[in-house]
Amino acid sequence: MSLPVQNDIVSTNRLAASTLRRIRCAHIAKLPPVKGMTSGLKDLDRVIRGFHPGDLVVLSSRPRLGSTALALQIATHNALRARTPVLIFSMSVWKEPLMQRLIAAESQSSLMGIRTGFFAPRIWLKLSKVAMKLSKASIAVVDTPGLTVADAAAIAQRHAASLGMRNQRLGLIIVDDLDSLHDPKTSRYTADQLLALATDWKKTAQNLKVPVIVTARHTAFADSGQVDQHGPSMNDSLQSAALARVADVLIYVHRDPNRHPDSYEPEENVELICKKTTRHGFESRIEATFDPNCARFSNRR
Repeated sequence: MSLPVQNDIVSTNRLAASTLRRIRCAHIAKLPPVKGMTSGLKDLDRVIRGFHPGDLVVLSSRPRLGSTALALQIATHNALRARTPVLIFSMSVWKEPLMQRLIAAESQSSLMGIRTGFFAPRIWLKLSKVAMKLSKASIAVVDTPGLTVADAAAIAQRHAASLGMRNQRLGLIIVDDLDSLHDPKTSRYTADQLLALATDWKKTAQNLKVPVIVTARHTAFADSGQVDQHGPSMNDSLQSAALARVADVLIYVHRDPNRHPDSYEPEENVELICKKTTRHGFESRIEATFDPNCARFSNRR
């Protein structure tokens, strides 16, 4: 029996590196590129795998703690980077303050400074450039008060037809926020009423063949008394359970519950709790950062 030659001996130092490269190549090959609309947040896109035609996506948070900011950021990301026509129904913010938010987030400038006029002269050029970019993007805003879902759906249908005449296709609808859609019978929605509204928007998404992202003020996590040291879960909320029956994706923006909504302290770490209801109902937690000065989310460094 012959002994192995010295060249047959390979140290784990060399073997580990080559094996890890093969594992990484197999892992990358296993995950296809994200199809559909992206959010611009790589970890969120990795979990959701894109927003697709006919999808209903619900973004929620406690009042004034990030759901609107995330929805608008997704809108501008797709309008500017993917050149996708976007329609925004702004039920809680008038069109000019909304435009200020878009400019602040895209330029990463202080929203308070833009609102009050207190900013350094050098910032003006940056704001002007961003405003010019946004003016050329295909973003349409509707801030008509008292709209019903049927009214909004009719407006979306007409806008889609208008884009079609110019060889363009409506790619995304943002509704901010679900709770503000007018219902003359009540000023506060129950879970069943929110479910009915979400169902109507799901039908609109399917009819127009576009993803619809709606925001919803969500106090259930904060009030349920069931939040443990690991943070809230979608299962803690009756509201989430109702919306999960019709929504394709639920995303909850979880920020420090002790933080004041109007705080303008430096950027903070936040958690995006995602539930993709059409894929076995799994729940994922994604780490991100949020800069309240410009109301912009970023990938966790």
